[in-house]
Amino acid sequence: MLLALIVFMITVSAEQRKKATLAGVDVFFRDDIQFIPKATIENIVYNSIRNFKKCKPDTLNTERIETRIEKLPWVKKAEVFVGYQRMDSKFFTARLKVWVRQREPLFRVMLADGGYYVDTEGKKVPFSSVGTAGVVVCTGYITNEMITGDLMKFINYINEKPFWKAQIEQIYVKRNGELILVPRLGGHVIELGKVEKLDLKFGNLMALYEQGFKDGGWEKYRKVSLKFDNQVVCTRR
Repeated sequence: MLLALIVFMITVSAEQRKKATLAGVDVFFRDDIQFIPKATIENIVYNSIRNFKKCKPDTLNTERIETRIEKLPWVKKAEVFVGYQRMDSKFFTARLKVWVRQREPLFRVMLADGGYYVDTEGKKVPFSSVGTAGVVVCTGYITNEMITGDLMKFINYINEKPFWKAQIEQIYVKRNGELILVPRLGGHVIELGKVEKLDLKFGNLMALYEQGFKDGGWEKYRKVSLKFDNQVVCTRR
């Protein structure tokens, strides 16, 4: 009898859910920083469903709505599903739940006429009106080849080193592809050269910081060059 009662209640509940219509949209982000206004996602959903308030959830094509949301440049993945809430013993209401995973910005490119972010997959995404990513800024002669090549390689490298990730705040790309780094502290620039032998170059730089600059005095120099294998060359102001 208990089993029969459970089956009966499930059947009744399922029939009641079929009568439910949509009451609204709830948008959730799977990221700490939000780069997309919730209203933008909500508008896409509302515009994708005719007679929203009269729509039965079981008639929805959620994959089509997901595809439309994923056309936004900041959206990496969207998931849309229906959530039900019992209002009383005979009535359910339904709401569309939208989970959004945004693209993860890796660095920011600044140009004379604007700029953009580049995400961890090398895709360009526009600046956001609602959020700012705390990532390294890149300027100079930045080509598409540079973006997906040496720049991504170098930034991924320093991001794995907590000290250098915190210290390097800007990168200037020279016309020949060499990099000049602007650190947060010290008042000097770092001439990296080509993106190669990074362990050796940053090992030399760390030795300079720990030994040559251990008592301060790095403000006396305007440039530190790592272009040479066996020495670090400092240029005074």
